[in-house]
Amino acid sequence: TMIDKTGCDAVMVGRGSLRRPWLLSQIRDLLIHGIDQPDPTMDAKLEIIERHVQLILEHQNERMVLHRIRSAIAWYGKTMGHVKPLKEAVRTAKSSDEILGVLSAWRRHEVPAALSAQYCSS
Repeated sequence: TMIDKTGCDAVMVGRGSLRRPWLLSQIRDLLIHGIDQPDPTMDAKLEIIERHVQLILEHQNERMVLHRIRSAIAWYGKTMGHVKPLKEAVRTAKSSDEILGVLSAWRRHEVPAALSAQYCSS
């Protein structure tokens, strides 16, 4: 929209890409191919977070996974609707395996009822 309205050569994305890392490919598809891609599905977003965890593990260590994903889940969560139980489970996880387990359970739609009730009612 900004390019169309102002004729500018580029736009800065900044914080938008922190909560929506798929934004850059959406912009590319729109500018190059004229295709306005929708946001990914919930399952695709969970896969993106899983990939984020795996990439941190490839380049850093377990402690950095916990540090980075605990803060990143708040950004991701802003695009995912009511996912307070997911965010809390990720924030309280003690390991990257536990985080990946939580994400996998959500992808299988296996949110523990006790966890969901605990956080959805508050």
